[in-house]
Amino acid sequence: MKKDSMIITEAVPYGIIKAELSKCEGRSITIVSCNGCARVCGTGGQGAAKEMADKLKKDGFNVVSVKVVPVCCNLSICKK
Repeated sequence: MKKDSMIITEAVPYGIIKAELSKCEGRSITIVSCNGCARVCGTGGQGAAKEMADKLKKDGFNVVSVKVVPVCCNLSICKK
């Protein structure tokens, strides 16, 4: 009997993300967000991706696109 399962995600503090991206100053950024488990946990999906893009743009980063994929844990789906 197969049981349903879900991956639990936890948000990385914005300060850490900002510090890491600062190392790549001047480069274009695409945000890829999961619309599966991460969305359910509040760390992914369209809303969280847009919020992150808005914060990064406000801080001067060059966010060029936001992509939301059905599930990030399945590499073949992500590649499409």
